[in-house]
Amino acid sequence: MNLLKRSSFKGITVLAAISAMLVLTMGYRPGVVLAHPLGNFTINHYSRVELAADAVRLRYILDMAEIPAFQEMSEIDLNKDGLLSWTLYIRRHNTRCR
Repeated sequence: MNLLKRSSFKGITVLAAISAMLVLTMGYRPGVVLAHPLGNFTINHYSRVELAADAVRLRYILDMAEIPAFQEMSEIDLNKDGLLSWTLYIRRHNTRCR
C-alpha cells in the first residue's frame, strides 16, 4: 500500500512539473524576430535529384532575402507598371532557368 502511495505522488509531481513548464513557456515571446537569419543580402539554393524507374525529378528551391527579392521583382516587371503578373513571372523564369 505504501508503494502505491509513493508512485501516485511521484506521478502527480511529474505532472505538476510538466504543467508548470507549459504555463511558463506559453508566456514567452522572443524579443527580436529577424526577417532572414543569414542577412538581408543572402540567396540560398537547394537542389534535390530523385531517380525513379521511369522518371528523373529535379526539385530546385531558391530562397532570396529581402534585397535580392526586390531586385528580382524589378527585373520581372518588364512593363514597369509596378504589378507582377503570372505571364511576366513565367517569361522571366523561362529566360533565367535554362
